[in-house]
Amino acid sequence: MAGEMAGKVGAFYAASGTGTEQASESHSLSTGFAWLSHKNAVVSNIYAKLTGTSQPYARWYCTPRGKLTIIGAGATDSFNAKYRWWAEEGETGSSKGIIMQRGGFFNWSADNTCDVVEKTDFDDAGVKSYKATSIGWTGAAERHWISNEGSGLKDKMGSGVPMIVKFYVNDDDTDKGIGSTSDEGQRYEGYAHLTGLSPSTAIDTLTNESLTFQGTGRLTYEAGA
Repeated sequence: MAGEMAGKVGAFYAASGTGTEQASESHSLSTGFAWLSHKNAVVSNIYAKLTGTSQPYARWYCTPRGKLTIIGAGATDSFNAKYRWWAEEGETGSSKGIIMQRGGFFNWSADNTCDVVEKTDFDDAGVKSYKATSIGWTGAAERHWISNEGSGLKDKMGSGVPMIVKFYVNDDDTDKGIGSTSDEGQRYEGYAHLTGLSPSTAIDTLTNESLTFQGTGRLTYEAGA
């Protein structure tokens, strides 16, 4: 019999500093993807072969764990990536900026959706058919308001810089998110903008805040660091 899992909490992380630029990093694709040398990366360009010697790829995406997927490229293609990455506390490169936890939350939900458009024509013999187009996601959660975190989190709204959000469904490790090799929790994670921050309170209870996130890029299921 399969084992059931209880719901778990989540956390969000924000970058400080400019990060470290990786101007050129070469890889070969394996079934359409490759792992970058660093996590917490924001990729700016993907070039075929050497940087600047060919037209950049137009369709690709990268997860917070550094898994870079090039859509439509052959499995044997080589490429060169240009990106900026943020270290975790205590890692090499942290002098140029770190990614650090800005808070946790509970009662979370994440909606991963795909838009479709109808493409029914004469050949479909009266049966409707559809084509998938854009993939996106949103999230919502609650957290307890903490006095020394209130203004810092509010400042992330409208900053234009996405945070990393992790929604845990199971805990394999108590040190989730505290280092590049320690996060073993089973989770959904992705880059997102904080779009809503709504505090509420009743007398003699903890003050809570409702959070809403708009994902940018894909929400991916992860298990391990």
